[in-house]
Amino acid sequence: MNRALVAGVAAVAVLAGGAYRLTLDEPEPVAAKPKPHVNGTVYVLDEPVVVDLAGGGYATVTVGLQVASGTETAEAQTGVVREIVTNDLTGVKRAELLDGTRRSFLKLKVARDIRRRTDIELDRMLLTDLTVN
Repeated sequence: MNRALVAGVAAVAVLAGGAYRLTLDEPEPVAAKPKPHVNGTVYVLDEPVVVDLAGGGYATVTVGLQVASGTETAEAQTGVVREIVTNDLTGVKRAELLDGTRRSFLKLKVARDIRRRTDIELDRMLLTDLTVN
């Protein structure tokens, strides 16, 4: 066979394959958006809360509230939230705040009390900053 003929047939085959790919082949699926890790809004109290620890010393915590919708209620009830955090964390041992597992339980307790005593639609409570002295 003639080399020019073979090259021409090959070129037609490549073009036909490309045309098929562009027109008849199913499009590649579009990747779904990943589910967000944080739903809603995080409202961070303006001022940190200072609590006395058992055995002396104190802790300074900055509190964040993950709320389903809007931050107006959380902002309006900041004083109550500060009181709850102060009451729940005053007198805890230093080791309880420094241990991640125990700190998680303390956050659950504080979140439970915030839900009970406020009108905030709280998803979860965050300690965005923690200093233990």
